[in-house]
Amino acid sequence: VAQCRRAIVWIARHAAAHGVPVTLVSGAVDATALAELGAHFAGCFALPNGPATLADCIGNAAFLLEARAEQAARVFAAGRGIPRRTVE
Repeated sequence: VAQCRRAIVWIARHAAAHGVPVTLVSGAVDATALAELGAHFAGCFALPNGPATLADCIGNAAFLLEARAEQAARVFAAGRGIPRRTVE
């Protein structure tokens, strides 16, 4: 876990050095770590909306990834002043 965390922070720092914001999408985001994570990431999203079992997360991985990617894209677009489109 510690090695993975160091790698993720290294990637975020490398991207920041090149002016590229990074968004973290993780299986979980500990609320007590948000201040530290905020120093490296433009945004942090957990896959499930709340507590979920590993089996549920794996079983719903495609849906969860799609939902969080949409949320991240909406935040990105709003920050850039891009009008929101609706899909019918």
